[in-house]
Amino acid sequence: MDFFRIILVVGLCLCFAQCKRAVDNTSTSDVVIVKIDELNKQVPSEAFTDVELIPLQTTTQSLVGQIKQISIKNEHIYICDVNQNIVVFGLDGAFAFKLSPGRGHGEYSSLTHCYVTTDNILVYDYLQSKMFVYDLNGRYIKRINSNSEVNSLITSSSEGEILPNGQLLLNLDFVPTIQNMYSIVGVKSLMRVETNLCKYPFVWEYRSSDGARPKIAQNSKGVYGLSIMSDTIYMIDDSCRQLTPRYILDSGKESIYNSGLSVENIDGFGSLLHLVASDDDYSWGIRSLLMTEEVGYASCIHNDETCHLFWNLDSGKGYVFPQYTGHDNILEDLNLLTATTDKFVGIVYPYQLSSDSKVRLSTGVKDDDNPIVVLYKNHYFDASSFVELK
Repeated sequence: MDFFRIILVVGLCLCFAQCKRAVDNTSTSDVVIVKIDELNKQVPSEAFTDVELIPLQTTTQSLVGQIKQISIKNEHIYICDVNQNIVVFGLDGAFAFKLSPGRGHGEYSSLTHCYVTTDNILVYDYLQSKMFVYDLNGRYIKRINSNSEVNSLITSSSEGEILPNGQLLLNLDFVPTIQNMYSIVGVKSLMRVETNLCKYPFVWEYRSSDGARPKIAQNSKGVYGLSIMSDTIYMIDDSCRQLTPRYILDSGKESIYNSGLSVENIDGFGSLLHLVASDDDYSWGIRSLLMTEEVGYASCIHNDETCHLFWNLDSGKGYVFPQYTGHDNILEDLNLLTATTDKFVGIVYPYQLSSDSKVRLSTGVKDDDNPIVVLYKNHYFDASSFVELK
C-alpha cells in the first residue's frame, strides 16, 4: 500500500510540474521577440513615403510656445506649451480655441498635466490640488478635489494616460520618497490612489535622467509600460495589478526579461536592478516608446549607439536605423512626440528650416510662425503582414 501511495504522490508531482510548465509556456506564448540584429536596416527617406504636413494657423490668439505635450484626438490637435496654455487646432491646422491660466471661475491657475479623453479635457492644477474638467469645446464643467498624496504623485510624473476604465495611469519619475513606478488614480468624483504597480526595493537618491524614466504607450489592444533601463515592454493586465511581458527587444545581450512585475513583486524588480547595476552585458536602453494600432516604435541603445526601431506588433518584424539628421530637418533625430491610430506625430519649427524647404513645405511659412505638425506613416506595414521593400 505504501508503495502505491509513493507512486501516486510521484505521479501527482509530475502532473503538477507538467501543468506548471504548461502555464509558464502559456504565459510567455504571447510574448513577441523583436530581434534587432535581424531587422531590415533602412534610412528614414525610404522608411517613410507618406508624410503629411499641417502648418498650424498663426494668429495673435493661437501663438504656441515651446511644446511640452501634443495629442491628436477627436479630430483635433491639442498642444500644451511652456506658457501653460492648451492651444487647440483642427486637423487642417485652423485655430479652434485656447485655454489659459487665470483666477476666474472655472480657470486653472497652473497647468501641471493635461489629459484628453473622448469626452473631456482634463487639466491638473498643482497649486489648487484640483483636476479641472472641460468639454471638448473648452467649456468648464467641474473640478475634482485631490489630496496631498495624489498631488505629489502627479507632480512626480512625466506623463500619464487615461485607461479604458476611466482611471488615470501615472508613470512616476525616480525621485526621493516615490517608491513605485506606476500609480493608478481614480478621477471620476474623488482623486484617490486606487492601485500601485512595481514597488522598487530601494530609496532613490536623486532625480533620474530622461532615459531612465518609465514610459507609457497605448492603443486599442491595451496599455503598455516598461521599467527602468529595460529591454522588455510590459502590458498592464485587465485587473490593473500587474505588468506582464508583451515585447522583448532582443539585442543579443543578456535580457532583463521578467515574468511579471507588480507592487508585490519586489524580488522580481530587484532582479532587474541587479542586471542594470552589473556590467555592459545586458540589453537595455529604451528611451521612448510609442504605438499605433499595428506598429511599435522605440528609440533605444544598440551596439552602444542610439537607434530607431519600428516593428509590427504581431510579427515582431520591422526595421532599424541609427540616429539620423538631415533630410530638411523633417526627420532630424526622428523627434516623435505621440502617435495616432495609424501615424506617428512630430513637430518641426519653421526657424529650423532652410528657405528652400519652407517654400516646398508650405508657401509663406515664416521663421516666427507656429510649428508644423508632421504625421509619419510608414508604408510597408499593412493590416495583416510585414511587407519588405523591393
